[in-house]
Amino acid sequence: MKDLIVTDDLRERFFENVLIVPYDKGCWVWTGPINEHGYGVFNVSPDKYYAHRVSWLIHNGPIPKGVFACHKCDNPPCIRPDHLFLGGYAENAADASSKGRFKRNGETLNRLRAEGKCMGEAHYNRVLTEENVREILRDYVPRKVTCAHFAKKFGVCYQSIHEVITRKTWKHVAPLNEATHQP
Repeated sequence: MKDLIVTDDLRERFFENVLIVPYDKGCWVWTGPINEHGYGVFNVSPDKYYAHRVSWLIHNGPIPKGVFACHKCDNPPCIRPDHLFLGGYAENAADASSKGRFKRNGETLNRLRAEGKCMGEAHYNRVLTEENVREILRDYVPRKVTCAHFAKKFGVCYQSIHEVITRKTWKHVAPLNEATHQP
């Protein structure tokens, strides 16, 4: 991790972006920027670091070059240090495979997703429910009821809520009709 030095200022800035969620596997959820795969990104100008790797560095010290900080909890925005372990490519791939992230019943997850068999409440790592999504779609009001509000309420990252609102995820869930409160 390119000579990142842990200082009190860095720790303080880092933990401003953390939500401790006791009811969601006990994860510590990164509420700052998230990449396209759901992993937290911590900016230390001009560089960007994976938030879970910075958490490991803060709590356990440096990560050797070529080594991954892997998630035991399979929750990409989680930065809780005891939910992480170090491993090389082989250990990371074996962990993913053993948890069904590469294949499920002999089928790749990409194929299952394409067929709609690995989305919404059927997704192995989902936190939100269809009822939560309907509530978000019904109650979201820009600049009044924000993504951050729902992120804290449901114990997920800001990006998860943003993707619901912009219909990148949970597209199959119809919003509640405000007049009748019927889907």
